Amino acid sequence: MMPRYTRFSGTFRASCLLVAEQCYGSKGVWAHHAFDHVNHSYFGGRLPHPHIVWGLTAFGSCFAWASCSREKSRQPVITLHPVLLGSTAEEPPWGIPRRWLGASLVFDVLLHECIHIHIDTRLGGHDGPTSHNCDRWVRQINRLAPLLGMKDVEFGRSKVARVPIEGAPLTVRGKRPTRVARVCTGNVPFTVGAGFPMSLRRFLGTASRHYSKNELPPGVPSLPTSV
Repeated sequence: MMPRYTRFSGTFRASCLLVAEQCYGSKGVWAHHAFDHVNHSYFGGRLPHPHIVWGLTAFGSCFAWASCSREKSRQPVITLHPVLLGSTAEEPPWGIPRRWLGASLVFDVLLHECIHIHIDTRLGGHDGPTSHNCDRWVRQINRLAPLLGMKDVEFGRSKVARVPIEGAPLTVRGKRPTRVARVCTGNVPFTVGAGFPMSLRRFLGTASRHYSKNELPPGVPSLPTSV
């Protein structure tokens, strides 16, 4: 049976746009248009439309949050921290340079949260110890990275394994001693995958140019300056 959120997503989207315009103005409406682009470009238009809230995340610990109810009749909720569009603080939170704040950063954050929605609503939820350290997350970001023009990277899980101790003398059996350590199975650090796509842009050295120029994919409307 088709989930209720799929059958009524069109009506729900229209309601969300009305609420967004009344509560958040142009930035609220723009966020829904940006979501539409992410949904159709990267997920085949199959994601349920979320209610997008501009507000403080729990304890201010992150700049966005996606929440999916276990009740299939309820739509997902994405919370976007207002500081993503600009900050007057001397030091913006999360170690993000002030010049990076803007629509381009919000777009990447929306994409990140949409991966969570895709996994939670269509793939059965995360299948690892955390929502980022799981095979389903890894498969999705390995699929999406080339679509964003970022190639030659391979994301992997964070796992505990025995690794050789560098510089240690060989044992009496002629083998290198080992120790238990946490390793990543990909060719980039695990944290790069956990913060995808912004963390990957940082790792590749393209984040400053990308966010400072406020680059958006073709087809995504520009965010009005008066937000």
